Amino acid sequence: MKFTIPTLFSLALLPQLSFALPAFKNYPAAPFTGKYKAIKIDRSNQLYKSLLTELKNEKINFSGKYVLSPIGCGGGCSNIAFYNAQNGHASYLKQSFTDCYSEKHGFQMNDYEYQANSQLLIAIGRRSEKIEQCEKVYYLMKNDRLVEIAHHPVWK
Repeated sequence: MKFTIPTLFSLALLPQLSFALPAFKNYPAAPFTGKYKAIKIDRSNQLYKSLLTELKNEKINFSGKYVLSPIGCGGGCSNIAFYNAQNGHASYLKQSFTDCYSEKHGFQMNDYEYQANSQLLIAIGRRSEKIEQCEKVYYLMKNDRLVEIAHHPVWK
């Protein structure tokens, strides 16, 4: 098989491209500057009605138009609630994250990373029953839903 220089160059880049992790700068969000809409409470978000109602008083901190707030669910567990200031939609991530522990790597507290000008949310922790199975999970906000786009282990 014969390879040209451009082909060899392209093949050399493949491993780098396939391991590129999502970054905040790659998912920009335009800022919303209008008046906040009333929060819509319905059967799907009734569980966190009080917290969601309070989000309307906070500053936009995610994806240009959302207010996010972590929710403690007890015992080193958390979830995240969000409110769209532009249309009033309020919900929460259906997946919770728990602290991780490994004898080899130690303790990793569950956490969320996000920015006001980016559509990317990074959740850190474990989603399984295995206490040592710690991961970073990457979500994008699409149509008022957090959609998982990638994940990888925190420890190898």
